[in-house]
Amino acid sequence: MEEPPVVEEPPVVEEPPVVEEPPVVEEPPVVEEPPVVEEPPVVEEPPVVEEKLDNRLAMPPSSVGEVKDQESGASDEPPLKGGGGPRFILAETIAKTADTHTPASPPVIEKEVLFEEVESCLEGTIPARLREILSELEDCGDNVFFDFCKTAKEDILKGTANLIEQARQAQLLDDKDKMFTIPGLDLTIVLITGRNDMLRAWDRKNNVGAVMYTQGKSVWKTLYLSYTASGNLFKAEELTIRQEDFSPSDWKYVVNLGDRIMERKKAKR
Repeated sequence: MEEPPVVEEPPVVEEPPVVEEPPVVEEPPVVEEPPVVEEPPVVEEPPVVEEKLDNRLAMPPSSVGEVKDQESGASDEPPLKGGGGPRFILAETIAKTADTHTPASPPVIEKEVLFEEVESCLEGTIPARLREILSELEDCGDNVFFDFCKTAKEDILKGTANLIEQARQAQLLDDKDKMFTIPGLDLTIVLITGRNDMLRAWDRKNNVGAVMYTQGKSVWKTLYLSYTASGNLFKAEELTIRQEDFSPSDWKYVVNLGDRIMERKKAKR
């Protein structure tokens, strides 16, 4: 009896080779940022104590409702919608602050006040040369030249102004001090040059003292005038001189000058 034929097993089908996954590319390591250097805390200045104004002044009504909710907790009222009322709530708060901060307004003068100009009592009676001297003199209470301008006659005032102008013109020629005394008045007018050294100041004082000596007085007034080359007055000063202002040796010079002045007057007669 024949053996049945051996049935061959089908060939083993090989599994396809496993496709290897590509290697995972590693991400570069994350470079950590350097730590942020914190700035030192700002020292806040102490708050200025002021009356607290309502921060809701410039907020629309919807924002005002939200601020109220934050201050008092949740609110059941829905926020207001724009379009129905004013955009800014200002009137009430401004009225309150105006009552506390606005100073009282000055009283309104209803009637118009009419001001009158101050008129010069000597305008037109005093020559311009004397008037400019008065404008430069300080009010010292006892001003002989001012009293002279108020009381003297117009022709005497004009004559005094002419003497000052003649002395100024002569001074331009020789650059020396000029002086003259107003008759009947304890006052000597001295036109000084620009130089004011100690020697010239001493000579002026001695010459004025000599005039005081010839008049038999112990107190005298001197009006010092300084003019520019163009004839503009830039200084006027009235000073008082007394016999006790001189030292004994200086007074001898004064007496000597006074005697020579009186001799020259006698010679002219």
